[in-house]
Amino acid sequence: MTAREPGQRERNKRARRGAIIDAAQRLVREHGYDAVTTGRIAAEAGVSARTFFNYFESKDQAVVGISPGAVVLDPGTSREFAAGGPTGHLLTDLGELLGGMLDHLGDDPARVMTAVELVRREPTLLEHHQDAVERHRTELIGLFEARCEAAPGTPHPDTLLALTGALAQATTLAWARSGGTEPIRAHLGRAAAELRGALSPAPRSPGTSSGEQGDRASSSGEGHAHGGFARG
Repeated sequence: MTAREPGQRERNKRARRGAIIDAAQRLVREHGYDAVTTGRIAAEAGVSARTFFNYFESKDQAVVGISPGAVVLDPGTSREFAAGGPTGHLLTDLGELLGGMLDHLGDDPARVMTAVELVRREPTLLEHHQDAVERHRTELIGLFEARCEAAPGTPHPDTLLALTGALAQATTLAWARSGGTEPIRAHLGRAAAELRGALSPAPRSPGTSSGEQGDRASSSGEGHAHGGFARG
């Protein structure tokens, strides 16, 4: 069965939302974050100020392209993860936890990549972005602490938080590079496999001590991971 096509009203809403994001990103890129106001964004997008606030609460949300309340963790999936499920394999379960949230990050790869560029470039926008990340951090740390209790041997919550950020970033950037023909979550498995491979110890060479091999594997893994994220 094919997915139902959105009606005209839904298409109009998507078009207005896209126009607001494009206007916000264009203005911030050309004039800088501090020089742009919500009123200026609305005028550039050809909508009223009231219409702007029907889609976004602030200009930083418009630049990033994420509507308020859109990026949330599914309560049922969260409970299952905290209990050590659904499979017991950490990266797989982390992918299940993040899947629904990632699908709300955006529907246009070019806009997502522009948002990433602007967040990196604009200190004020980066600060606001970090505030949003911090709100999710509290929720995630609680889940990770519960998982540690339910599944002994689970890495420390701080380590899991860092792993979550790496997995989310790797998945989103892989989706954007692919052209966005599939949902973001479709790239989770591949991104997890790449991270797993980058962090796995290299095969031991004949005549090499385990300490030397471990040091080489560590260096190789760090370079691999940093190189992969730098490409974004």
